[in-house]
Amino acid sequence: QLVNVIAPIMTENDGKAWAQTIFYPFMQASKFGRGTALVSNTQVKKYSTNEIKDVPYVDSIGIINKENRELVIFVINKSIDDSVEFEITTDIELDEVIDFSEMAGFNKKETNTKFKQAVRPTSTGSMKLWKNTIKASLKPLSWNVIRVSIKI
Repeated sequence: QLVNVIAPIMTENDGKAWAQTIFYPFMQASKFGRGTALVSNTQVKKYSTNEIKDVPYVDSIGIINKENRELVIFVINKSIDDSVEFEITTDIELDEVIDFSEMAGFNKKETNTKFKQAVRPTSTGSMKLWKNTIKASLKPLSWNVIRVSIKI
């Protein structure tokens, strides 16, 4: 992709470089998406378009990384206007929150430039862990990465 117009990292001849908005989800999936993928049983509201029916507002995938002793959940909220209260209960014995990062709250046409790199993940505290249940508030049009240590 570096030779195409959707390169995740842009550069100029004078040495300036910056990360495009798409860089961060790719980086997080590459860094934290290692291990065994879990089957997701999500029950969420859906919408329809002229071409596609019953599209879920929320998509998620969980990854167990036994080597790092963590559960990683990637979640996207596709709703333009509404936050979603996301809840997952698992048989996996959860220990503590490592991080909950989100990319949200930006104008949907916002871009990063060599002068301003505003669109990037930030850590947030809007997640709760209780026993083996995770609850998080997902902002509209958001990319979210939840990382929780597990007991093995």
